[in-house]
Amino acid sequence: MTPKTLLIYKHQKELEEARETELTDVSAWMTGAYISKAISCFLSNDETYPEKNVFFNADQFELTDDDIEEIISENTQIAAANFSEWAKVANESKGR
Repeated sequence: MTPKTLLIYKHQKELEEARETELTDVSAWMTGAYISKAISCFLSNDETYPEKNVFFNADQFELTDDDIEEIISENTQIAAANFSEWAKVANESKGR
């Protein structure tokens, strides 16, 4: 593999780690919000604890057109780099 190919894989790994960190942060925030709500219920008779989840919205995790285009672009770069390496090896083996 060439350094350029490795950079593509490195970039993809960094994106995955950033997404995982973001999800962890949101999860921690939601936990804090629920704890705050529970404490409010204990301190005030006017508050009630939610019957179902309050913050989760499945629409937040749907891919936008820009996200899809970015994924396609990244996959195309990876495929091009892999093909380039394959072609290089194939051409070298023919020359021998």
